[in-house]
Amino acid sequence: MKVAIALLLTAACVVASPAKLSGHAHGHAQPPQPIIPYNFGYEVADVATNNFQNRAEIKTPNGDVFGSYSWLMPTNEILTLSYNVTGNLGFQYSINITPVGGAATTA
Repeated sequence: MKVAIALLLTAACVVASPAKLSGHAHGHAQPPQPIIPYNFGYEVADVATNNFQNRAEIKTPNGDVFGSYSWLMPTNEILTLSYNVTGNLGFQYSINITPVGGAATTA
């Protein structure tokens, strides 16, 4: 009986779910959105609060995105997260931890 109720509820949800849109509005195809390249960055260096961080990102004319964040950790290490989104590879990242005054290690 419980299985039958579960199947009925599942079927009802499938029937009641909205139909997928075909990408057309009122019978007209939507034009592809243009890629708008950009770049930005910022840096915070506040000695009084020991707050050191930065971020930078760029989007190329073909739509690839590259960027990074860095900040000073309480352990006196700089953590840098670098990322990119290119082609069909999706979001990829790497993390580097550098002791202040030392060599980097990759996580």
